[in-house]
Amino acid sequence: MIIKISVALMLCLAFLADGCESKPGGTANTAPSNTQQTAAASSANSSEVKSEGRPAPVANAANSESGANNAADVCGLIEKSEIESVQEQPVRSVAPSSHTSDGLIFSQCYYTVMSSDGSKNLSVHLQVIGSAAKSRGRNVVKDFWEEKLKREKGRGEEDEEEREAGKPLPVSGLGDEAFWMGNNVMGAIYTLKNDKIVRVSIGGPDDAKTRIEKSKTLAQKSLQRLK
Repeated sequence: MIIKISVALMLCLAFLADGCESKPGGTANTAPSNTQQTAAASSANSSEVKSEGRPAPVANAANSESGANNAADVCGLIEKSEIESVQEQPVRSVAPSSHTSDGLIFSQCYYTVMSSDGSKNLSVHLQVIGSAAKSRGRNVVKDFWEEKLKREKGRGEEDEEEREAGKPLPVSGLGDEAFWMGNNVMGAIYTLKNDKIVRVSIGGPDDAKTRIEKSKTLAQKSLQRLK
């Protein structure tokens, strides 16, 4: 009887030992170890952190898209036919762009225009400056306007030639206030209307007087459509 019990006990112990051995495809190997579970949990948490971190780039992309839309809207403020009428050459391409700086958003459109022989750059550059976000107790657009005008007025005080080139010239009939800044080689009209600033510059061999008239014509077109 004692022998039978010993044999049975030995068989039972052998069975238990056999069940604990590692076998390919066995049930014991399919269960993950504590280390594996910890690693898997760490990996999952890491993925969740990355996923939670994704909204920031998406938000930036949305801001970029919003800026691009503003620039595209600016390109609609002056029609190609209106530029062609002023520069007497067709618009070859239209390129919108925008960026923000110091609480302001600069949305612009570059209309590429060339002379028929390709020797003269007659392109038009339109820029609209507005507030990137509402700020309490401060009008960033008006501040920028006053600083710009003050800076331009202060240029060229040491030299007569520079003074003539740098002196802002008031322009009537545009927005709330407007002035021309430039010379016979280059220049632009700056116009303040409500909470936005519109800047128009054109290329070409025209003298300052003709350049001012052309820029004013295009500035008027843009202001009529500006919201």
